[in-house]
Parts: sequence; structure tokens; C-alpha cells
Amino acid sequence: MDMVTSIFERNYIQINVDMVNKEQVLRYIAKLAEKAGVSYDSEQTYESMLKRENEFSTGFGDGFAIPHTKCASIKKPAVFILKLRSSVDWKAIDERPVSIIIGLLTPNENNGAIHLKLLASLSRKLMDEDFKRKFILSFDEEELFHMVTEALVAFENE
Repeated sequence: MDMVTSIFERNYIQINVDMVNKEQVLRYIAKLAEKAGVSYDSEQTYESMLKRENEFSTGFGDGFAIPHTKCASIKKPAVFILKLRSSVDWKAIDERPVSIIIGLLTPNENNGAIHLKLLASLSRKLMDEDFKRKFILSFDEEELFHMVTEALVAFENE
């Protein structure tokens, strides 16, 4: 649980955020990360997420996107959750717009193990239809915090 509390905090959840496009969402996550002390440089973090996004869309389908990056400006791994007021185009695999964003930020130096495990764990959890449905329907920060924390604790115990 110690690692989970260090990578995911209640204030990393933002609900009913107004965004108009993917780039604005990525910039918002980068600024949140800098404000939370996760990133030294929001511009470098944003550029790194955008570069990754331009290689291959992180639009997961069913209204979810999981933008992620490993970057030198990131001090510690972190998970950010955004639920948008209105969906934005994300070039998702199912071609549907996205309104739920799970941002994964990890430092360069941890050889990618945490980055890949986080990505795999959260992607696998989103395959669970019950979890996904609850996540989509909830606009309660406390409930979302517990859902993601449980998913991350399961990842930590793998």
C-alpha cells in the first residue's frame, strides 16, 4: 500500500473538467503533475506525452484514454484521473470520443518496469465490464479514489 499512496492521491482526481481537445487535456495533466510535485517541468512532461500520443493513440475505447509517458522531468510515478464534462476526439481504437482519462507518468530512471506494470494493470482492470461500468457512472471522487486504489493495490501485489 505504501507505493500506492505515493503514486495516487485523492487530489489527483479531477471531475467535470472542461476541455476542448486532446492537447488541452495533456497540457492540463502536465500542469497538475507540476503543481503536485510529480514533475519538474510541465512543458517537458506535456511534450513527452504528446510525442507518445503522436506515435500511437492511447484512446483505449469505451470513452477511456490512458495517456502515458516516461520522462526526465518526472520525479516519481503518478496516476491522474480526469473525468471531462464533455467528450473530446482522441482518435481512439473504437473511433468514439473520450471523456475519462487515466494519465500515467513515470520517471525515466526506473527502467520502465513500473510504467509497464501500471499500464498493464489498469488496462486489464478496464477489461472488467463491472469495474468499467462503475467507473463510467461514478462522479464521486471518494468512490473513484477507492476503485483506483484497489486496482493499484492488486497491481502492487502481483
